[in-house]
Parts: sequence; structure tokens; C-alpha cells
Amino acid sequence: NNLNIITLGGSTTDPLGNHFSGLQGTWPDQLGDELNKTINSKINIYNAGIGGATSSQESIRLMTLINYLPANYVLSLNGINEIYFLTDAFQDENNFFASRTILGGLQAGYIIHQGKNYSTSIIPNIKKSINKFRLFLGKRSNTYFLISKLKRYNYSDTQKDENYDLDKEMKLRISKAANNWKINTTNMSKISEINNSKYFVFLQPTYGLNMRYEELKKLQTVSKFIGKDKIFPTTIANTVDINYLRKINYLYSELRKHCDNLDYCIDISNNKNLNTNSKLYSDARHLNKLGNKI
Repeated sequence: NNLNIITLGGSTTDPLGNHFSGLQGTWPDQLGDELNKTINSKINIYNAGIGGATSSQESIRLMTLINYLPANYVLSLNGINEIYFLTDAFQDENNFFASRTILGGLQAGYIIHQGKNYSTSIIPNIKKSINKFRLFLGKRSNTYFLISKLKRYNYSDTQKDENYDLDKEMKLRISKAANNWKINTTNMSKISEINNSKYFVFLQPTYGLNMRYEELKKLQTVSKFIGKDKIFPTTIANTVDINYLRKINYLYSELRKHCDNLDYCIDISNNKNLNTNSKLYSDARHLNKLGNKI
């Protein structure tokens, strides 16, 4: 008589994601409310989402949870966090199931494992110094905002939109990331099937998807000084990194190719309203309560 659902995903799913979605505003919260209106059963939703998780961490959590939380359905909302597979540390096959936190430590040189130090250049050390300086200044200072924006306006007007202007190495990494996603979701589908559960993965929308290069560039217009504490207004549009958007759009073009051939995959990432309406977002990567409800 019970309907049991396990939900998986990153920070948009995470039950601790209320700072993005508002109180009980995550999609699992709202899914429970909607189902409760139409289904005359006790509904149990076990939210196993965790911020920063890739499909690799999702598969590990599912293998653990499904043994003692029998579910009718396993629902995963993912896509954007697969971009973490592009980092140098993830190019080592031994790190396939590692968490973003651990890999961040490896990448920054804070952690050296089995003699491997992924922070071999001077650049990560410069970044660490800049980040420490930003924290010293405090987030409300004008200088902090200036330093935050330095990287985001570093693009060339000669770049084209046809192939997202990515080099061959980056395209290979993105294709590999999409293939990792296929492997992990296939595994989750099989794990669910063995445990008499039905698995579905939904490709999540995110701000800036499906925009062409000229549209992306418009988002990067530097805004005028407004107020003594803000050099740039904190709107969604001018916090989007165009380099990130080129990568995420190419990643989704690869993910969708796999999704089209998987009977457990449902692509909701093409919803234009959800990809372009800043009123539905708390920041460029996270839908707010209304966005999650839609």
C-alpha cells in the first residue's frame, strides 16, 4: 500500500539545498506534495541527492541504499555535474568514483595520493593565493567583485558558435564524460531492475542551455557601477561564465545522443522557459522553488 521512491542527483536534489530552493522547495519535496494530491497511498520519498555529485557518486549511493530501502521507483535528475569529469584528476581512471571534494583537494595540491600530485603547475598556486586574498577582503568589498569577474570576461570576439569553439582535447574529455554518464546510468538501471525497482533519469535544464554564441556573449556585458558595495549587480545573467556555457552546451549535445537511445532516460533539458527565464533561478546553476515546481 506504500509508494516508495528514491531520488538522486546533485545540489538541486540535495535535501540540504534549501538555500537554493527555499524551504521545502527542492523537486523531491514538491514531487511528494503533487503525488499526495492524486495517489491514495502512503508516499515515502528517500532523498539521496548530494551537492556536487556526479553520476558516479549517484551509482554508489544507490548500490548502498537500495539494499535496505526497497523502492518502487528510482528517479535521478542530473546532467550539469557531469562537467566535473573534465578536470585533470578525473582523467585518471582510478578516480572514476571519487567525490568532487577529494578531487578538488587533489587538483589544488592539498592532497597527494600514492605520490601523485595533480597540481604540477604554478597556476593552481596562483589561484589559491587569489582565493585567500578574496576571502581576506570579504565578499562585500568592491575589490572582491572585481577579482571575481577577471576570468569571466576573458574571451575573444573571433570565437564561433558552430562547434562551441572548443579544442580537440576538450571535446574528447566532454565525450568521455558523457560516456561515463551512460555507463553509470546503465548500471543504476540494472541495479534497480535487480531490486524490482523502475529507474528513470531526467536530463536537467540549466540556465544558458541551447543558447547560440551571440546570445551567450550578450550575457557577459559588463554592468555599470550601482551602489558603493556592488560594482556589478548580482543578476543571473552577468554571473554566467561564457567558457563554462560553451562546455555545458557541448556536454548536453553529447548527453542527449545517449539519452535518445536509452528507454529509461527522459530529456527535459530542452525546455526553453527553464533554460532562459532567470526568475526561475536562485543562481545560474540552481532552480528556485518555482523553477523546481515547473
